[in-house]
Amino acid sequence: LLLPATRISVAPLIVPNDFFVDISRPLAKEGKYAIFLNRFTAAKGAVTLAELWCRAVYDRVHFPLLMVGLGLENGRPDEMKIVEIAKRYPDRLHLTTANEISTRARLLSQAQVAIFAATHDHLPQSLIEAMAAGTPTICTSIDGHAPLALNRVTSLVTDTYLTDLTDMVLELGENTTLCEALVHNAQHAVRCSYSERAAGPVLDRLIDTLTT
Repeated sequence: LLLPATRISVAPLIVPNDFFVDISRPLAKEGKYAIFLNRFTAAKGAVTLAELWCRAVYDRVHFPLLMVGLGLENGRPDEMKIVEIAKRYPDRLHLTTANEISTRARLLSQAQVAIFAATHDHLPQSLIEAMAAGTPTICTSIDGHAPLALNRVTSLVTDTYLTDLTDMVLELGENTTLCEALVHNAQHAVRCSYSERAAGPVLDRLIDTLTT
């Protein structure tokens, strides 16, 4: 089936309201952990992040990294390597899976920081979800993160080697003003582009285009 270019549209990503938290007052973060939510592959930066956190970052920040996505690459070398790292450092690296929206929203909203370490990626849904959930983010400087991750505006941005990761995690914990500004700006950006209210008019136009 061939459609004229004028009839081709892209539906927007809609973030469920479950992810949006009230950031008008300081958030009580119950969890003392950082979070990574993506596939356990080298392209997503999962192996690099797991090794760096266990060998260097943990010794300075003193809380574990929770990696969510276990089983998405079941049996593949990258995932198996991360599983082995977690076995060597059980106090520093925790692995789990989370398919339900309520679970993802809870884990993201309670994390101290969400880390997006990819060397190549499209704009990750989990990055949009983390920003909606009021969690500060650290992202690598790749094109896929660029639409939302503006350095020291909506996120902290590092290179794909995660060179500044430790210092950035520490800064978010020490600089409350910066952390709150990042969270506010990021959630505002997501609410303006990816909330149900923002997506409604886009979907209406898409339906009109496809039905006329």
